[in-house]
Amino acid sequence: MSYLRGDAPGTSTLCRELHPIEPVHLPSLISKSFSGWLLCILLLGLSSGFGDLQFDVEVGYGQSLRRMSWFPMICEVHNDGPTLNTLFELSDSQISGSKGQVYRFPVELPTDTRKRFFIPVFASNNTLQSWNARLLDEDGDIVAELEKIRPLRQYHSSSFLLGGVSRIFKGLPTFPDSGLRNRDLRPGVVRLQQTLVPDHPLAFEGLEVFYLNSERALQLETDQFDALLKWVRLGGHLIIGVEQAADINALPWLRDFIPGQLQGADSMVAQDQIRSWVKEQVIETRKGLDFSELKPDPKFDSQPMVVAGCRLIDGRVLIGTEEVPLAVRASRGVGQVTLLTFSPEREPFLSWSNAPWFWAQIAEVPPSLIVGSNRSDSNPNYNGSMGTSIDGVFGSMIDSRQVRKLPIAVLLILLVVYLLVIGPLDYFLLKKLNRQMLTWLTFPAYVVLFSGLIYFIGFKLRAGTTEWNELHLVDLDFSESGKTLIRGRTYGSLYSPVNARYALENSSAAASIRSEVSVYSGSSSARIDLAIENKGFTAEVFVPVWTSQLLVSDWISEMDAPILSASITLEDKELVINIRNQTNKPIIQSGLVYQEKLYSMANYISESETEQRVAVDGGRELKVFLQNYPHVFQSAVRQRNQALSGGRSFPVPKDLNHLIATSFFTRLGPNPRSNNGRSSNRNRENRGEPIFMGSTGIDMSDIVGRGEAVLFLWMPGYAPSVSLNRFEESVGSRDSLIRLVLPVVVNVSTEDSGAE
Repeated sequence: MSYLRGDAPGTSTLCRELHPIEPVHLPSLISKSFSGWLLCILLLGLSSGFGDLQFDVEVGYGQSLRRMSWFPMICEVHNDGPTLNTLFELSDSQISGSKGQVYRFPVELPTDTRKRFFIPVFASNNTLQSWNARLLDEDGDIVAELEKIRPLRQYHSSSFLLGGVSRIFKGLPTFPDSGLRNRDLRPGVVRLQQTLVPDHPLAFEGLEVFYLNSERALQLETDQFDALLKWVRLGGHLIIGVEQAADINALPWLRDFIPGQLQGADSMVAQDQIRSWVKEQVIETRKGLDFSELKPDPKFDSQPMVVAGCRLIDGRVLIGTEEVPLAVRASRGVGQVTLLTFSPEREPFLSWSNAPWFWAQIAEVPPSLIVGSNRSDSNPNYNGSMGTSIDGVFGSMIDSRQVRKLPIAVLLILLVVYLLVIGPLDYFLLKKLNRQMLTWLTFPAYVVLFSGLIYFIGFKLRAGTTEWNELHLVDLDFSESGKTLIRGRTYGSLYSPVNARYALENSSAAASIRSEVSVYSGSSSARIDLAIENKGFTAEVFVPVWTSQLLVSDWISEMDAPILSASITLEDKELVINIRNQTNKPIIQSGLVYQEKLYSMANYISESETEQRVAVDGGRELKVFLQNYPHVFQSAVRQRNQALSGGRSFPVPKDLNHLIATSFFTRLGPNPRSNNGRSSNRNRENRGEPIFMGSTGIDMSDIVGRGEAVLFLWMPGYAPSVSLNRFEESVGSRDSLIRLVLPVVVNVSTEDSGAE
C-alpha cells in the first residue's frame, strides 16, 4: 500500500490556504561594502530556489479528532522550484527533550508537482495537544515549517464521531441536540472531501461510523477504498446511501461488499415504515423518552421516495420487507455494513424534521450521549470523567520483574536512622570523647556512608539485564478469497539496565507505534523516533537506566493462508466449536463468550484440528465473571505507577481469564469517582461509567451485544509476526491472545433449532 499520492498542479483540496516558506531575512549587521552586497545576492539566490514551495498540514477529519485514537495527519506540498529530496517531520509542540514522539517520512518533490500524503498519528488525552511540522532538506536544514498546528475540535475519547462523504452539503447526517453540557462529549459529525479520505486503515480508527454516498464512492482511489474496507472488516461501521443502482454496480469492490444486489429503482411512499422503525427504536433503546420529541411532518409523509430494487444476499432487514428492503445490515468480519436503498440526500428524507433521530438510531449512538428533555433518568451534567488507561493493565502483565521498588516503611526507617546518626548519636559520641570539633569529619563521613548504602540498595533493587516481553492481541478475519486479515496490537515492555536507545521495526503492510497512554498526564511517556516507510516502520526508543518502558504497536497485515480458523454450530442445545490450528504451537487455554455467557473449554489443544462441545445452558454469566477484576486491575495499575511501593506487588497474572476481562473493560464499572451512573460506551445498557478506558477496537462488548460469538485462544510462546525488537535481549517472552469473531450457525436438522 502506498501512503503517498501525487495530483496535478493546482488541484489542492485542503480547506486552509497553503503557506509559502518564509523568505530568508539577512542580519542588519551586513555592511554595504562590495563583499556584503555579494553575500546578499548569494543568499537571495539560494532562497529563491525554495520560493515557490507551498506546505500545508491538516489535522484529523475535517479539522476534528477523537482523543485516545488514531487519526490522519494530512500533508500537502506544492513545489514549483527545483527538485527536492525532503524529510517530513512531525512532533508534539508541547513535549520536548527526552519525551514525546517524532514522526518522519521521506518525500521526493520533483519540479512542478503537488503531493499529498497521510500519516496515522495517535492522539493522547491532552485537550491542548498541538503539533509542529517541518520539511528538511538533505542537509537537515529547514525548508518549510508550521508551528502549533491544532484541530478546531477535539472530541472526548468516550464520545461518538461519524465521518461522511456526502453528495451535497446538506446531505451529511445530523444528530439530535445532545443536551450534554460537556461539549466535547456530544456526538459529532465531520465532513470529508473524497480526496481527503485516508488511505491508511489505522487512520480511520478515530471514527465510529463512516457514511458514504454512492455517487461520491465513484471518486475514491484504490488505496482509499482498500483502507476503508479493511477498517470495516476489523471493526468499523460503513453506511452506504444509494443514489442509483448503477453507482454501486460500477464499483466491483463495493458491489461485492454490500449485503444485496441492486437493480433498477421505483417511486413509492415508504415513509411510514421508516417513521415506525425510528419510533420503535427510540422507545426501546432510550428508556423514558417520550415520543413527543419526534415531531410530526406531513410533508415528509405525503411525498414519494425513489427506492432501488434490492435482492438480499445476506444480512437482516432493518427497515422494510425482504421484498422491498429500505435498510439492510450485515456483518463484515468484526465490523458491519448498512445499506440504505434510498438516498438520504434527496427529498422528502432530506427535509424530514426527524432525520437526526433516524441517524442516531441507524448509527447506534449511545443513549447516554443524547439526553432527552422528557427522560426521567437524563443527566446533562454527565461529563465522562476519565478512568484508568487499559494500557496499564497490559503493562502490569508483561513488565519486567527485575524492577523492584523500595517499600515506604524501609525508606522511612532509613531516614529515621540517618537523622539519629547525624543528630543525637553523633552529639553524644563526640561529647563522650570530648572531641566536638571532629564533627567536621564525622558529618561528611556519615553522608558518604549513607550515600553508599543507598546506592548499594538501589543497585540491588534495579540491576539486571536487558529484557523484552511481547504480548500480542490479535483479531482475525477470514475473507471469501481465502486470505486472512490480521489486526494486531503488540504490547512490548522493554527493561534497560543502562541509559540507551533501542531499535524497533515492524514490516507489516500498515503499522505504527505509540507509547503508553496515561489519562492523567495526557502525554506520551517515551521518546520515540519513528521513521514511516511504505510498509511498516523503523523506530528508536530511549529507555532510562533501571526502568521499564511500555510500547504499543498497532498493525494490520494480510496472509494468503489462515494461521487459525474456527466455526461454531448450534446442535441440540450444544455449541459445537471446530478449531483448526496451523501454527505448530499448542493452544494452552481457550474460552468462548456468547449470549452474555462465558464458556470454558479444553485447557490444552495440540492437534491441528479439534472439536469442542459446550452446553448452551451451561457457562457462566459474563457480568458475574467480570465482577472480581476491577479491584485486581486497579491495584496493579496503582502500584505500577508508584515510584515507591508499600512492600507488596500486585502484578496482573498473564492468563486467559485476565485477558478476557481486558477485552470487556468498558463493563468494569461504574467509576467510583463519577457523580452519576451514565454509560459512556457504545452499548445500549446503562451500566455506569467504566473504570478503564482504551483505544478503539480492544473492547468486544458491542460485538457480543449484537449476537455474535467471540472465541479466545491463549497461546504462550507464539507470535503471529516477527518480533519488534532489533536488539539483543537477555530475557524475553512472546505470547499471543487470538480473538475470533464468529457467527453461530444453527443446524436446521435438529429438533430445537427452530425455537432457537
